[in-house]
Amino acid sequence: MKKKSLIEIFVLGIFISLFIIKTSTINSFIKSNQVIESSVLSLIPHTPISITSDADFISLGLNGSGTLSDPYIIEGYNITTTKLYSIYIYHTTKHFVIRNCYLEADFKIISIVSNEIRTIKIINNTCANGEEGINISGPDILTLINNTCINNNKRGISLASPDVTLINNTCINSGMYGINLFVDKAKIVNNNCSYNNVCGIQLSSSDATFTGNICNNNKWKGLALHSSSNVTLENNTFSENRDGVFISSCTNTHFNDNICSNNEHSGIFFEHSSAILLTYNSFEKNLMYGVNISNGSNDNIIHHNNFIDNNPDGSSQAYDAGANNSWYDITTKEGNWWNDWLGRGEYLIDGPSCSSDLYPLASPVEQITKKSISSIYLIPIAILFLLIIFRKKDLRLLK
Repeated sequence: MKKKSLIEIFVLGIFISLFIIKTSTINSFIKSNQVIESSVLSLIPHTPISITSDADFISLGLNGSGTLSDPYIIEGYNITTTKLYSIYIYHTTKHFVIRNCYLEADFKIISIVSNEIRTIKIINNTCANGEEGINISGPDILTLINNTCINNNKRGISLASPDVTLINNTCINSGMYGINLFVDKAKIVNNNCSYNNVCGIQLSSSDATFTGNICNNNKWKGLALHSSSNVTLENNTFSENRDGVFISSCTNTHFNDNICSNNEHSGIFFEHSSAILLTYNSFEKNLMYGVNISNGSNDNIIHHNNFIDNNPDGSSQAYDAGANNSWYDITTKEGNWWNDWLGRGEYLIDGPSCSSDLYPLASPVEQITKKSISSIYLIPIAILFLLIIFRKKDLRLLK
């Protein structure tokens, strides 16, 4: 009996510990102005940098020559100031890199404006406690990798450029948007934009791939996609926002293998959008609809998705007020999996369009995003498995 009690207490302790770890991680994540002091102290204190001509790169004594193969390098600085900018670069023609800096300022922490096409890379910087973390406008080709923008009053990252790549950036606790993009071409991969007061990411683009991003716990939208076309969204997570994804005035967009769960309103909401394809997504436990299509959103296709426990107080997990929206694959005659489907007949969709899924699936759709289990959860599972084995062994010995 004592062995049984000890085992149960031990297992319970493991799960309580994991809960404490998760809670403390979230708290430190939200309050991430507690940047690792040792790394900041290792940087060189520097006054704000203002570059308004190509000659200023030389006068600062920066490494590089400003060419595409040998850009100027701004790196290793701690610029903490109450002035408007930490780094301000205006109408220059040279290529440059900003990397490995800790930056604070009252307005735009990194501000770059240009009318020349250059290649700019911004890598491994922290931009905290300003109005905007990184603000760039002009015809530049931009690459932003591993930057952290924390506690900025408006936007973490704001870009208006023709060609941008954003990889592994973290933008949290912004007063408005984590990332705000008005771009022609974009590659947006593995960014975390959570706990922002309006949207995790707002995007307007004519050609974009949006992969592996996390937009959770934003007060309004996880992702707001406006006036966009030819956008592919795969393997992203949109949870615990008001709406997971808001799509407005968009066309030719493929939404594949994403998770939209536990949002206060809808998993995904369409407004005046057409030719949107939704496949292999999971819409789970959203308080209103998993998919919500408003009037003016027509010719969209929704099939091979999982709908689980959405709109728990209603009779349907989806809503359609548009025209000619299809809730199944017209070629294969296969629809979606609805966990409240009775197992016979069609599945009725709420809304004035009187839509229905004529071919509901008999079993859930397998998602790539749900195939892997985080290693932190594998630990208690493995321990629990071992304890069960040992417990069975002890019982056999007692016999």
